[in-house]
Amino acid sequence: MISWMNKHKKLFFVGTTVMFLLATLVGLGSYVTTKDTESYVLKIGDRGISTKLYQQTLNSKLDYYRNQGVPTEAIEPQIKRMVLNDLVTDAIFSETAQQYGMMVPDYEIVSIIKSQPAFFTEGKFNNQMYYRLIMDSYKMSPEEYEKMLRQSLLSEKFKKLVTSAAKVLPDEVEAAYQKEMKGMKDPKSVKDPEAKKREVASNLQNQKAAELLTYYVRKYVAANKVVDFKENL
Repeated sequence: MISWMNKHKKLFFVGTTVMFLLATLVGLGSYVTTKDTESYVLKIGDRGISTKLYQQTLNSKLDYYRNQGVPTEAIEPQIKRMVLNDLVTDAIFSETAQQYGMMVPDYEIVSIIKSQPAFFTEGKFNNQMYYRLIMDSYKMSPEEYEKMLRQSLLSEKFKKLVTSAAKVLPDEVEAAYQKEMKGMKDPKSVKDPEAKKREVASNLQNQKAAELLTYYVRKYVAANKVVDFKENL
């Protein structure tokens, strides 16, 4: 994926979607396999994750990790699952966001594209460079690329909205803090209790957000048949 998408995919969401989406798909009993097409790696209702998009995203993600100095051979299976889950949740959350009237205006798409250094020459955005890199590097048209970017942005907006709605009560934070302190070998090692409580509160909020996101995934999957084309992975 493009550098913006790699940079802004929060690890919290990557981690939780990898875990709960697979469990959701299998657990609902609507998980079927077929060899009727070579076009998709997975479909949920009318939403499909194309083989082309999956391979492009996977290759880009692998290149990203390699450029960070991370050896990818041993973790490639995990990366494949992460990529597929990110694509599926982006599709689900972007559609759910649309149902709630959320949108990504054109100016946000333009702003993201024109902020990418890869599309610059001599310090300025170059439209021809943009077209060429999209066609050469991602094997897709600018229109396809912008559609993918819009979906990812809309998905991120929805996840941020859900996270902000996941409120944690002070009593919950205090109870979780006391429980964690009791479970520590040396509670006195906590030099800043207030900072620790903020950490506990953040973890609780992330947990609640993950539960809410799981609810939306389950609701969507329950209403749509899941078809997995494993031979295309």
